[in-house]
Amino acid sequence: IFPNITRTLFSIINKLIIPVFAKKESVENAWLWFRKYFIYLCLLFIGIGVIGFISIEFFTKLFFTEKYIESAVYAKWLWLILSLAVPMLFLSSMLTYQKKTRYLYLFSNLNVLVKFGGFILFIPRNGLWGIVYSNFAGLLIASLFTISSLIYYKRR
Repeated sequence: IFPNITRTLFSIINKLIIPVFAKKESVENAWLWFRKYFIYLCLLFIGIGVIGFISIEFFTKLFFTEKYIESAVYAKWLWLILSLAVPMLFLSSMLTYQKKTRYLYLFSNLNVLVKFGGFILFIPRNGLWGIVYSNFAGLLIASLFTISSLIYYKRR
């Protein structure tokens, strides 16, 4: 239920900005248009992440049975990590709709390798926390890759 809120909001906003990304002549022009909105989107999703982090245990108790309470500890961190990563998804959309196929190919493969590698590395050592660590590592690497790709394509 909770991650769907973030996904739905991302999807709505993304559908509104995709046509603009696609019609801009370059990544530089797309970024010049988008940067004025980017900080507000970052603040929005950081706020959603913090609110979810603080309230998820309450809502878990409210909507689910006692046996799910323990999962709220992991869920609140996953919620926060996901919410913090959403602004990078907008940058990824920008590069995708600017037809940067090399970025898309590398991003897709890197993402799978990092997530799979993270599961192999973290889950046996850390159990359920390994899933949280793996998602954090994957989203951090994906974010760094997306930012560095944006910088690369802006300079070209």
